[in-house]
Amino acid sequence: MHIADAPCHGTQYHSGDDTYPNGDPAGITHESMMAEVVRLDIQYWFAYINRSSTDKMIDIFNESLKSQSSQRLIIRQVDATKPDELTSAVHKAVTASVFANEARKKIGGMSSTLDSSEPNWASLLPQPAHLETLEFLPVDVAKMDDGTLYVLQVFVSGKFKKYNMKNGIVCLNLPGSDVMQAFSHFSYVHSGESLLICDLEGIKTGNRFQLTDPAIHNRTRPNYYGSTDSGFIGIKRFFKSHSCNGICRQMGLEGIKA
Repeated sequence: MHIADAPCHGTQYHSGDDTYPNGDPAGITHESMMAEVVRLDIQYWFAYINRSSTDKMIDIFNESLKSQSSQRLIIRQVDATKPDELTSAVHKAVTASVFANEARKKIGGMSSTLDSSEPNWASLLPQPAHLETLEFLPVDVAKMDDGTLYVLQVFVSGKFKKYNMKNGIVCLNLPGSDVMQAFSHFSYVHSGESLLICDLEGIKTGNRFQLTDPAIHNRTRPNYYGSTDSGFIGIKRFFKSHSCNGICRQMGLEGIKA
């Protein structure tokens, strides 16, 4: 659990004055630190006090960590000025660490013999009876001889429904809405709290969602993903309307907000 109210030395991590503009005077780099985080399989939580001053540093740390861990590890953030959120984050971090440590002990002390025969697939645990899948329809661009450009998308039949909007409004009365709201929340957490996917609309056939034309809010660079990217304001609007549901809780997302 890393708690800080200011970024580390090095102007690459912030835009203010710095006694050591080239970084740590001892030569420590964020790449070497993230390599140790990966080697030790550390669950890195960052508790900010003044988020605007540390966002750039954590973005850089996160990119390095995700790259070195093949996207397996990310830095989770929590507001240190809110005791309830900080307490919840510490509880989750310690609990997950204890479970992981105990699992490593058990696995390390086990002896096993590789069985090369094909397993009895019927004896394996079945998939959940209610498994819903989500996909975004692919998009192509066609250029005509006169230079005109057209955006092409696979035609799908059915009644289009909008599950949430880029301005933060969520539509809770639609079947499957809990999945969509949890997905938007998941996109924020899984991206290291750097972006949020919303404006989810499309059709639902059975347990399959086919979605199109989403909006992405980039926390630190508004308009990076186009005119519908409202940046941190858009992310805050979603969480102002969003109430965690059972799916959020099952994925451990509850309490992690902007």
